Amino acid sequence: MSIINEIFLHKLTGAFDGNETFSLTEQLNDNEKWSEIVKRVEMVQHSLREAISKMTNEDFELSDLEEKLYNIILHDAYHTGQIIQIRKMQGSWPSHR
Repeated sequence: MSIINEIFLHKLTGAFDGNETFSLTEQLNDNEKWSEIVKRVEMVQHSLREAISKMTNEDFELSDLEEKLYNIILHDAYHTGQIIQIRKMQGSWPSHR
């Protein structure tokens, strides 16, 4: 989920380096690693909001940014649901939040 958003953020801010977006994730049931991933996603989401807030209506009209943002929202929602479902199935999702 984060990789797509990171690519979009880097393209939006002009600091795109595709090599930074590829990484292998070791499959661990590790709360510390999970917390790191959540922090990374939150940082990217915050940075996206910040970059978008600096854009003008003209910026949106002159690009296909609106469609890309819509796709990111759908993409994030889909994968968030997947993550929750998988964690519930493996018993690693807290029963109370």
